[in-house]
Amino acid sequence: PELRARCGVEFSRLSRGWVLAFCQAEGVTPWRDCLEAGGSKWRRAQIWVKPDSSPQFTGDRPGAGYESIATAWAGGGRSLWNGGGSRGVYTHCVGSNGQTNPHPTTKPIALMLELVELFTDPGDIVLDPFCGSGTTGVACIRLGRRFIGVEKDAKYAAVAQERLEAEAQGLNLRDARAGQLPMFGGAK
Repeated sequence: PELRARCGVEFSRLSRGWVLAFCQAEGVTPWRDCLEAGGSKWRRAQIWVKPDSSPQFTGDRPGAGYESIATAWAGGGRSLWNGGGSRGVYTHCVGSNGQTNPHPTTKPIALMLELVELFTDPGDIVLDPFCGSGTTGVACIRLGRRFIGVEKDAKYAAVAQERLEAEAQGLNLRDARAGQLPMFGGAK
């Protein structure tokens, strides 16, 4: 709760547009309260539906087949959104084309491409303060956004850096690690 409260204030202070926070359904209200306390305008709770999510292994309750996305506007004036009134429901499988995820909570690239495109414009700066393996950064590179990623775990920060460097060359992480050269431009 203390970290979320600090984040709500800092995200609201730093953002000139949208603030999105992935959380469980029970986390939506605390995120709303923290973001509003920081000066953001609450807009909506969205959801990411996960058709291939893990079951509840204990068997004592239903599994969660979705993740909530707390959404607030921290920019000036009226909020601007590229979605044209479409629903804030995103259905994407957790798995990534049969590849092993480099981080335990990796978001699918298709989801992050959709969110970055809907909530930012080309040239915008996107901050992911919990960037894990860098999926948001990959989406930003592909869509012409600038990216700042922060990751406290050195292992995942190194994966994110390697992944973003590969993406900047037009490669995915697996192909870059296998020694694949970019189709255009040759070796670094």
